[in-house]
Amino acid sequence: QDAASSESLTILALLATEVAICIFLPIRACMLIIAPLMTVGLVTVMVGIVGTPFPEASLRTIAYVSLISIFVFRGACRHEQHTRDNWRAKQRIEVQTQIESALHVMAGTLCDIVIHLDKDLCVVKSTAMHRAFFGQEVEGLQVRTCVNDGDRRNFEELIDKAAASSALESMPARLEFEFA
Repeated sequence: QDAASSESLTILALLATEVAICIFLPIRACMLIIAPLMTVGLVTVMVGIVGTPFPEASLRTIAYVSLISIFVFRGACRHEQHTRDNWRAKQRIEVQTQIESALHVMAGTLCDIVIHLDKDLCVVKSTAMHRAFFGQEVEGLQVRTCVNDGDRRNFEELIDKAAASSALESMPARLEFEFA
């Protein structure tokens, strides 16, 4: 009984070490394959050379350890892929934010006023500059209702074009407000 429990504890310790290495150490999957191979190799050496109190279960023990090692390695590969996808997404968001900021600065130098709209074409954020320029609070204002009749067709085409391409667009337009 003592040899059997010693063998079981050794195998569990090897598997626990493999799991810890594969999950917690930031090692690329191409290098991480060493941990499962070492675990399977050590168990094979232990069972084949050192011997085991259960020789009839030797192949089954090696097969189980190999199967667990494969699952641990595949899990580590999936974790690495998920981490890379998150990193790429954060990079894309950062680049898009920088581009948007640069375009906002550029638009601010070329236009009298820059208005940010939501998907319903309502003004998203009104600043003191907006209130001074328009002479009223414009946050939440539906811009489509303020576009001059002469510019309305061009405005609608611009909105359709921007929605289809997901690109930032701009246009000069005359806006009409009713003051209270």
